[in-house]
Parts: sequence; C-alpha cells; structure tokens
Amino acid sequence: RLFGNNHSWAVNSRYAEYHRAAQARWRPSPGATAEDKAAAERFRQNGYEVFLAPASIPTTRLQALQTKVDGLFESQHNGYPITEGLYRMYDGLELVPEIVDFIDPHLEAAVETYYCSHFKIFGVYFYRTVPTPKKPESSFLWHLDNCPQQEMKLMVYLDDVKTDTGAIRLKTKQLSDQVRAKGFYDRGVPEFQKELDRPETT
Repeated sequence: RLFGNNHSWAVNSRYAEYHRAAQARWRPSPGATAEDKAAAERFRQNGYEVFLAPASIPTTRLQALQTKVDGLFESQHNGYPITEGLYRMYDGLELVPEIVDFIDPHLEAAVETYYCSHFKIFGVYFYRTVPTPKKPESSFLWHLDNCPQQEMKLMVYLDDVKTDTGAIRLKTKQLSDQVRAKGFYDRGVPEFQKELDRPETT
C-alpha cells in the first residue's frame, strides 16, 4: 500500500536511491519546449498523457510499420500467448528496431522533465489483443501494473482505436490513488467492483 506495488521495501528503496542519483546528475535539455514541459505537468496531474505520432514519421512509414508488425504476428501464429486474448511477438525489438523512433526529442524532453532525470528503456514488447466474447473478464479491465514508481509505460498503438474497437479506458488519478491506498490491486477483489464500475470516473 505504501509503494503501490507488491515488491519488497528493499526493491522499492533501491529504485528510489538509483533515481535520486540520476536526478543529481541530470541537466535539463536546452531544447525542451514549453509544450514539452506542459505535457510533463499534465502527466503528473492526470496520470497519463496522449501524444500523436512524431512529425518525423510520415503516414506512409506508419502504414508500412503496421503492415510489417501484422505480417510478423501472422508468421508467428500470433506469437506467444500470455493469457486469454493477449499475445506477444517473439523477438519484437530485434525484428522491429525502428519502433524506438517514437521516442522523439519532444517525448524524450517530456519524460525527462517529469522525472527530472535521464531515463533508460527497460524493455520493448509487441502485443496483439483480440476479442474474447466467451471470456469477457479477461479484458484487463481495472488493474494496476505492478512496478515501482520510477517506471512508466509508453504504449504505441499501431491500429486506430475507438470506444467500440478496444480503446484503453482509464480511471481518474484521484480515484486510482484512493483505491490504491485501500489496497486495490486487481478488479477480482469484490469490494472495489461497484466503485470502479461507475462510468463518471472513467
């Protein structure tokens, strides 16, 4: 409850100590724009931020990347099954190294401004999710990712997503902080279900 994850005190402390050392050595990028700083502040306030694809990646290249990834998933028969409806590509970063181009100077500046430090890429994974009508509860609804506070996820959608095609849904940061403080981790705990199902906090 103190750290928002189930890692030990020792693990969380090591992450915090490493981050303090990184902050002590950080010097802000002179190229950070006012919008980069505003994006970092919105992330701090809301718990998420939405970025468009970098201007340096033209639409034709985005389409080619989508086609490439779809083809790789097909050749791997959807890759490695993680759980019902979720598959991960084998050797994703090795096969699609250009995915790191999404971390352009503006995104980099926003992340550094948020953390007040440089950062490193911890892992890159390609996932494919498919509908699970026979097991709708496997849709990853209302959960917390189990990682220390010094980690964040950058999610790159290669398909357009709308309300009816699998767009991510988030709870407000205020509600998230409240239920986290009460010990929430997974929606399988009945005491939180009614509170989380309220549409006005989604």
